[in-house]
Order: sequence, then C-alpha cells, then structure tokens
Amino acid sequence: MILSVQLYRTRGENASEVGLTDFCQYFKNLKGGCLLWAIALLAAGQSGAITTTYTGQYVMDGFLQLQLPLWLRSIVTRLIAIGPSIFIAAMYPEKLNQLVNIVNALLGLLLPFAFSPLVRYNCTESIMGEGHATKGWEKKIMYLFAITVWGINAMTISIRGGGFFGEITPDMEMSAKKIAVIILEVAIQVLYALWNFKTLFGKIGGTKFHQVDTVDTDEVLGDFVIDSDDEEADDDDQSDALCPGTNEIS
Repeated sequence: MILSVQLYRTRGENASEVGLTDFCQYFKNLKGGCLLWAIALLAAGQSGAITTTYTGQYVMDGFLQLQLPLWLRSIVTRLIAIGPSIFIAAMYPEKLNQLVNIVNALLGLLLPFAFSPLVRYNCTESIMGEGHATKGWEKKIMYLFAITVWGINAMTISIRGGGFFGEITPDMEMSAKKIAVIILEVAIQVLYALWNFKTLFGKIGGTKFHQVDTVDTDEVLGDFVIDSDDEEADDDDQSDALCPGTNEIS
C-alpha cells in the first residue's frame, strides 16, 4: 500500500490508514487497476473459503464425528465465520480499514501456531509412519521456513511499523508504565520463542502411528471360493442321503 502511494503520488491520504474500502483509488492511474484489485480480492476470498471448507469438513466428519447434513453445516459454519465480522463492521463502519489491518497483523502473528506444528508432524515418523515422514534436505528446508516465519513475525512485535509494541514504546516517556510495557513485550517474545522451538525440537507425546497390516484379497476370495465349493458338496451329499437315486433319475 505504501509503495502504491509513493509510486503514483496520490495526495491527501495517509498511507497508514489505507485499507480495503479505499485502496482502489491508488490504482486509478493504472489502466484496469481497480478491476485487477477486485479480481485479486475475489481470488483471495475463494481460496480462503475453499481451504477452510475442506478443512472444516475433515475436522467435523473425521476428528469430531459430527455427521451433519450439508445444508445445515454450511449455514452454521458460515454464520459463525461471518456473523461476528458483520456485527463489528456495523458497530464501527468508519474504522473498517484499521480493523482489517489489525486482523492482518494478528493473522501473521498467529501463523507459527499453525505452521510450526504442521512442519514438526510432517517430519516425524512416529506420527506419519515409517517411510512417510519428510527427511533429508527437504526436512531442513521446512524447518528453515518455520524458523523464518517465526523470526519475521517476532520482529513485527517490536519494530516500528509492525503494528504492535514498536508503535507504542518508542514515543513513551520513561516511566513505570513504559517499563511495564517493555516487560510485557519481553515476556511475550520469550514465550513466543519458547513455544515455537519446543514445538519444532521438543519431545512429542500422545498417540503414535500404528501400521495396519494389509489384507491379501486374493487369499480371502480364494478361501471363500473353497469354502463355497465344500458347502455345495456337503449339500449334494445331504440331498443324496435324503432322496437316494435323484441324481440318477435326473
């Protein structure tokens, strides 16, 4: 957003307050800029909706065993996802851009809580099963990505422009309040780092992967055919005993 302001020299606006509601005006000097912006928003929305739909379905059907009709599940999940957003937007219509920026900053901060466990589980044989976990240079690259994601988001907590403590502490005068804020910032950074590195390198407990023995369908079907032949032979013997000479007459 700031780059677009500098590139197209739009005046009379504060780049820090630019958001979804007025971002299009910074592309007016670019032919088809607003159309491209609309397509980008639509594509991002569809990508997020499809991803969360499949994820929610697997979690509800597989992990939670919640067997709901498709129409009921769609209505309930959409209301839970969209309801609070509509409520907040109706309460603060003039602050939508700031609210969206806050949400985006929080999403980045929370990303390691989803990404780091995914990397660790994907690289652990006790969870994925022998021969299915990521190893070698691929594992090192995934761990590097996880640490990089944590490092970038940890920096946003403290640097100016990150939207968190970096926007508060530099302009505060030295006082007990500033010291308390700094202590809170350091505590959050320490806990943030401890959780991330414990997730990536700590011991994993809980349920482990159990290999399920495969069944040879040919052997099962073969036994079934043999048993069926034996049963037919027994039936023929019983019919001969009850009705002697039937086969000769036929």
